[in-house]
Amino acid sequence: MTRQQSTSKENSPKPGRFYTIPKIHKQGYPGRPIVSSNGHPTKRISQFVDHHLQPLVTKLPSYLKYTTHFLNFKGVKEDPKSLQNDLETAPWWICSIFDEIDDVTWAWETMFKDVVDSYVTKRLVKIRQHSLPWMNSEIRKAMNKRYKLLKLCDGTPNTNQYWEEYKSARNQVTALLRSAETQYWKERFDKANNSSMFWKTVHSISGSQKSSRIGPVKDENSLEV
Repeated sequence: MTRQQSTSKENSPKPGRFYTIPKIHKQGYPGRPIVSSNGHPTKRISQFVDHHLQPLVTKLPSYLKYTTHFLNFKGVKEDPKSLQNDLETAPWWICSIFDEIDDVTWAWETMFKDVVDSYVTKRLVKIRQHSLPWMNSEIRKAMNKRYKLLKLCDGTPNTNQYWEEYKSARNQVTALLRSAETQYWKERFDKANNSSMFWKTVHSISGSQKSSRIGPVKDENSLEV
């Protein structure tokens, strides 16, 4: 057994402890069920997994960077005073009943997320696996605006104004895409400091691929001519 494997085991394992934290900002004060894994046989394994997942979490679209980023969420901006009141009246004293720092952290994060989740609107987003290399946030926002305006148009005179706005947004998206693509390929050519990189960029922009070698010609008996 290696040293890393041996340190992944808990020296004095014990079963998890079940308890609940009341949600005093909700009607009926329902409890959030929690199972503390402090001292549990899988505690150190969980810490090991958490350590390696942390760099990946920052790449998620739901990652909260800083306080200002949080305050700009739609639900928070609409009713900041109610959020502040719920945060002030949350039972933070519960954190003080735990001895282990892991349990204190877990209790605080659980209550904080529970309050915040009731204000921040969740929505499903499509993760694009293959996207244009020159695509950026400005273009995506313009495309979203174009799509929303198109949905408002139903072909009736009442939506003529939205149709005109949609055409303007459509032209803006086209202009942004062309400008971004031009800048992208310009930077690619600027970085091509030798003939190999230059022609590689040319093949990329033209979409041409290297032709494979044609093998020897064979007759009907599979003999080379």
